[in-house]
Amino acid sequence: MPEQRYLRQKGTGRIIIWTEIQSQRDDMVECTMDYVKTRRDAMSKKLAQARVELESTVPVSTELTSVSRELAEIEKEYADVQEQIRIKASTGEAPTEPKEEEQQAEIDKDPEIIPVKEMTKTQDIALYITSEFGEVVGKKVDIEELRARAIKLRTERIMES
Repeated sequence: MPEQRYLRQKGTGRIIIWTEIQSQRDDMVECTMDYVKTRRDAMSKKLAQARVELESTVPVSTELTSVSRELAEIEKEYADVQEQIRIKASTGEAPTEPKEEEQQAEIDKDPEIIPVKEMTKTQDIALYITSEFGEVVGKKVDIEELRARAIKLRTERIMES
């Protein structure tokens, strides 16, 4: 069986199997099997080096992904706070300082605030404010204003303790 012949394209270095038609092109040069093997070995070494380099960048990439995720969460939280400020500004209510996460969690889990949030009658919320905080509520007060007042009073009491 005759030995396989190869051609190398000038400029690109691309190696192809020898054919009569391809060998007549000006940009093709015949090369030996030794050249093909040497080229293969050199490319194998380059590939191994590239793999090592890739593996060394994975921790950096993982850290970058983690930092990016944290940044996205912070940006979302910032946008939420900005929206709350905008809403409070539109209602004439002054923005308040952000609460510590633990304090806010305590407030959200408070057994008295949860029922206030679920109350559907103005008189129930007014009775709660009067009985718990000693404040008399006017007759024509919006239920959402009353609810906000009750939650604010309860929150202040929690913060004091």
